[in-house]
Amino acid sequence: MIGRYLFACAAHWLPCATLSGRGFSTPPPSKEEAISLYDKTVYPRLSRAIAADEVRLRFTPTAEEIDFGDKGSRSPGSRLTLLTLLKLFQYLHRFPDPNEVPPAVVQHLRIQLSIGDAIPFDNRDPVQRARQYRAIREYTGIRAWCKEARRIAVTAGYDAALVMARPSDILSAMLAGLIQARYEMPAFSTLERVLGRVRALAHRNTCGTVFRRLSPEGRQALDALLVITVDQKRTAFQAIKQSPQRPSRQHLEESMDHRQWLESLGSDGTELKGVAPSLVAELAKQARATNAAELKRFTPAKRYALWLWLIHNAKARSSDAIARMLVHRRATTHRRAKDALTRQQLQQRERVSDLLGKFGEVIHMVASERNDRKVGEQVRAVWTQEQEIESLHQDCDAARNRSGNHYLPLLWRHYKNHRAVLFRAVNALKLSPASEDDSAWRAWHMLCEKSNRRAAFLPLKSVPLDFASKRWRAWLQHPIHPGLVDRRQLEIGVRSYLTDQLQAGAWFVPGSEAYADHRAELLSWPECESRLPEFCERVGLPPTAEGFGDELQRQLTELAARVDLQFPQNTAIRSTKRGSRFCPNTTPGRFRSRRNACMRR
Repeated sequence: MIGRYLFACAAHWLPCATLSGRGFSTPPPSKEEAISLYDKTVYPRLSRAIAADEVRLRFTPTAEEIDFGDKGSRSPGSRLTLLTLLKLFQYLHRFPDPNEVPPAVVQHLRIQLSIGDAIPFDNRDPVQRARQYRAIREYTGIRAWCKEARRIAVTAGYDAALVMARPSDILSAMLAGLIQARYEMPAFSTLERVLGRVRALAHRNTCGTVFRRLSPEGRQALDALLVITVDQKRTAFQAIKQSPQRPSRQHLEESMDHRQWLESLGSDGTELKGVAPSLVAELAKQARATNAAELKRFTPAKRYALWLWLIHNAKARSSDAIARMLVHRRATTHRRAKDALTRQQLQQRERVSDLLGKFGEVIHMVASERNDRKVGEQVRAVWTQEQEIESLHQDCDAARNRSGNHYLPLLWRHYKNHRAVLFRAVNALKLSPASEDDSAWRAWHMLCEKSNRRAAFLPLKSVPLDFASKRWRAWLQHPIHPGLVDRRQLEIGVRSYLTDQLQAGAWFVPGSEAYADHRAELLSWPECESRLPEFCERVGLPPTAEGFGDELQRQLTELAARVDLQFPQNTAIRSTKRGSRFCPNTTPGRFRSRRNACMRR
């Protein structure tokens, strides 16, 4: 009785919990976890509500199919069932469950075949169902699921598992292989079992390949990551899983120290050569979710491979964090300079007003006096003190420099405090250009060599300025000696340019993920040529240029002939006396529906 009472209390106060073998289960999964693999894949299925236009487009039988139904059935009910299964098989590439057949499709075929509602759609007889399945397979040329189809699915899934990480993508590749080989789709549970086995086999073989490439010294260095020394509170394996922090100066230095420590672990990434980046990121995510105790229970091949994938992914994430901090610091520096310019413009309004007053007096003197000598004497009488003239000269220069959006002179004061750490960050990333223009990188190397010098200006001939805009070049040059360049402004300009190009993708960070050179993942031209025949065979196109042009011309000719044949029945378009065709004036909703119908025809 006490046990029943406690169970009732638990069910009352914990309505969301369910009993399992070890107590209450975990909380309900999130929305992303709740989405099943079936919903993520392109496995053919029927939606709960099919639109009338889709039913008309997908499930209207042709004259040849109606003739097939007449020859393969003896009664109207069998004819209706046969054609319904045929159209659903063409749409799903598999035979649907009897409870999966939409009533809208059956009703549409009743209208097309002129069969009344009194004749039911009956698919419960196993003998008749097997006979109809066999007839439909012979008519469509699609073979049933067998050992050969399983071999094709396993091969396609294994090849996809070597380069793809998500199970839904691998299963989609398996479906594409079955459709290409013209085999019937099996039950989703069958494909799911095959998927689990091919993923496990691909990951096991990949781990074995990485393990064989690892030297004995590298294995000893990785084993040391699970050892806790006297001065440590946790293993180095936990430190590898450290997540990047928000962009700040302190965190930038910590990120660079962490990246330098990761580089000291000894893995240069040669063991992972040939492994797809998406697979490395997925398996690194699995390694990040495990702890040191769980890692020790893995096989040596899997344990060392997970270590290497985690270290490689941690380096990439660290590089991404440093690059993001550089981009953030550049934006912060320019924003603060713009804000400072706005404040100075507000403060100098009174000075500008005084200057305009003085200038107005001079204009009045020139307008009222015709004698130039007297005008000069009156102007000199206005400014008698040398100190006042110098003050006005400074006010004019300040007004000229602070006018408009010219905030470049104010960048240095917001940049100088972060100069050393930014130098270190840019040099640690080892940026590389995606094009042949490396003038900015040569200018940066020159600045690194002269970073400890105190000279304010550099010779213009020694500075590559091909990357700089006209505005920057005008500001970099000395106001009196055009052959000199301001070193401080050049440093700010080069760093701003590198950051902008990095954010735009024109520069990349080797070993990164978000700022990597994605051209390295593209297929080479010889590899594309070797795969071209297989690709053309799958899509049904000739592999040569002449054959492709002839096939395209044939398809366009057939499409034009089909459109011309159906034109008299098309109510969405009409012809005028001049021969021009246009859609009639209708409401927007009706116009879109008629336009879509016209495009489908």
